Amino acid sequence: MDRWGVDPLLAMSKDLYLLSCRADYQLTRAGQPATKLEEATRAINQGFSMCMTDREPLANISRKWGTYHLANLLFVLYFRQKAFNLCTNMLRGIKTTELPPLDQFPMGDQVTFRYYRGLLAFQGEQFAAAKDDLVFAMEHCHRDAYRNRTRILMRLTPIMMIEGNMPQSRLLQKYPLVNALYGGLVRAAMLGDVCQFDALMQDKEQLLVSLGTYTAVEQVRRIAVRQLLYKIHLIDGKGSRLSFQLVRNGFWVAGMGDVSVFEIESILADMISAGFIKGYMSHDHGVAVLSKQLPFPPIKSVLAASK
Repeated sequence: MDRWGVDPLLAMSKDLYLLSCRADYQLTRAGQPATKLEEATRAINQGFSMCMTDREPLANISRKWGTYHLANLLFVLYFRQKAFNLCTNMLRGIKTTELPPLDQFPMGDQVTFRYYRGLLAFQGEQFAAAKDDLVFAMEHCHRDAYRNRTRILMRLTPIMMIEGNMPQSRLLQKYPLVNALYGGLVRAAMLGDVCQFDALMQDKEQLLVSLGTYTAVEQVRRIAVRQLLYKIHLIDGKGSRLSFQLVRNGFWVAGMGDVSVFEIESILADMISAGFIKGYMSHDHGVAVLSKQLPFPPIKSVLAASK
């Protein structure tokens, strides 16, 4: 098959995917095993391999130009079947194959490919790589593709939150679904309302887990704790010492219950170790001795330094 057959192959592959979904739906309703999607995946994978490994030396007639389009379709199929190991294998094959640069392919192929590659990196908690791909997908996604942009932001927002780059209210208002999921968590974190943050995490746990973003958003809790400690520090008059008992009282007032002194020490030690607080612990005196210069560094600078 020459390059003239690539477009029909792409069209037939998409039709095969849609028909297999309908067939499985009917089989499920009839109480029979749904196997057509798996069969379609194998057939489409054959077309993908045929395009990717084409040895035609002339680029203008090479079948390799269908590689990323079929890779994107396979991403959809693999994610639907939760076969993430097959996604990894496919990416490894693409990386080791001599293909035209990705930026020479149609923008639609680039955006979709980098979106799914970003999702895969996100699942592996490779947040820097995920951010790079998802930001590209967001910046180059068609401005009218509201649904696709929302899907990108559902994964990109937690990464930005982890970095301390909280989404602005204007962005959240433009994307209500993103706001409904993350807006309250953003506000609670920045206000230092740890109790509200924990309550929202519990309330939204099922949805966050289904999206695969729970563990990422959970990391934002440290920002909420940092903000609460900063408030306690300000109320204490910005002194150079932060007593364990003062923090304990502050946590009580904040609705966190009777936190033991041992837990307070652990929390402060974690904040110092992570760089959210500059200082050192004095166990004998029951205080955290704070740096005279910028004891609470800006959140963004702390998180950027920890990369």
